Amino acid sequence: MHTITKFLNRQCTKDIHLSPPKHPGARVLIKKGTQVFIPSYAIHHDSMYYEHPSRFNPDRFSLEQLNSRPKACYLGFGDGPRVCIGRKFGVTQIKMGLTAILSKFELHLDEKIILPVGEGTDHLSKTPKEKIWIKFCPRK
Repeated sequence: MHTITKFLNRQCTKDIHLSPPKHPGARVLIKKGTQVFIPSYAIHHDSMYYEHPSRFNPDRFSLEQLNSRPKACYLGFGDGPRVCIGRKFGVTQIKMGLTAILSKFELHLDEKIILPVGEGTDHLSKTPKEKIWIKFCPRK
């Protein structure tokens, strides 16, 4: 999966005690007002939640697969009361755009592309290191 941001940040609205997963019985206090960083990139690339996370697999968003994972394993638009207001609009626009393109063209990676696509380091958001070259071949 290609997560745009590497983390989400939130501020705790009340004191909360959490139990670290690898230390049963231990309790960690996170106080109200504490800034918390949620490693969305790491979650999206955790093989415990996504088999072969680096592979393109649209089936991972099927209802069956969505229901097999904990709720907050996909954070592409955030989660909870602060979820992205444009989530539904954005997903609808992407589906419409892809439908329009894929109904007229087959897409193929160009020979110029360097695989695997490396990660650029000059942006706060995740960007490819090199250009991604795609051939648009008209459908017959």
